[in-house]
Amino acid sequence: MPELRQTGFNEMPGSAGIVVPNEPHMACVLLLDTSSSMWGDPINSLNKAINDFKEQTALDELAQKRVDIAIIEFNDTACVVQDFTPLPQLQPVSLSAAGCTAMGEGINLAIDKVKERNRFYASMGTPCFKPWIFMITDGVPTDDISAARQRIKYECF
Repeated sequence: MPELRQTGFNEMPGSAGIVVPNEPHMACVLLLDTSSSMWGDPINSLNKAINDFKEQTALDELAQKRVDIAIIEFNDTACVVQDFTPLPQLQPVSLSAAGCTAMGEGINLAIDKVKERNRFYASMGTPCFKPWIFMITDGVPTDDISAARQRIKYECF
């Protein structure tokens, strides 16, 4: 049975996961390398940086209303660690390092997720800014990145 939730006064029905639907929004993906080469200090620094990023960005009132963040990691495969959520609701992360560097898969997943989020904004009638994808990596891909490279070069968001 689906969970029932009362809609707040300033919240549009069906707008779970979006704050202030009448404000323009921006999808932001943090695309993070968690391969084995990130083990030790690099992964600890990455975890701290992501949590600091949330803390510092959340100080901006406009960002709180407009920025939706997703976190994707790539190692042997790419996966969504945290799906799009309003910036103030972003949960602290504790990533660990293991495996290879499926960077191409990660880039493709990030592009798919921002396109999906922009379709969501359009369905809500919410204007949106160009999405941002921040990729943090210390290595070279262990998978084929040619399709991802083409998508970056030719696909518009």
